[in-house]
Parts: sequence; structure tokens; C-alpha cells
Amino acid sequence: MNLIRINQVLQIVGVSRSHWYALIKNGQAPKPVKLSERVAVWVREEVLDWIQSKVAEREQR
Repeated sequence: MNLIRINQVLQIVGVSRSHWYALIKNGQAPKPVKLSERVAVWVREEVLDWIQSKVAEREQR
């Protein structure tokens, strides 16, 4: 399991920090894993799966 920080997530998904956190708040993106009060990481595979689901949604339209 690979854990990645917010800057890596944003580089992968290509959205702004505020948009990413809005997606999380609305339950539309993977939630972070809190390692401490000030450190959050994401499971890289979950982020990649989320992107793949967006591609699949596009294909179904």
C-alpha cells in the first residue's frame, strides 16, 4: 500500500486543493487517512481507482 500526500494527490488528479476537499466533503472522493492532527495521506490505489471510476462514468454516457 502506497500512501501519498496532498501535493501528490493534486498532481495526479489535476484539480485545485479547495476543489479536492469539496469533493471529499460531498462524499465524491476518497477520504484521507489521518496520521496525526496535522498530517493526512491518501491511499494511492484509492485515488487511482477514483480516477478510473470517473473514466468509466464517461464511457457510460
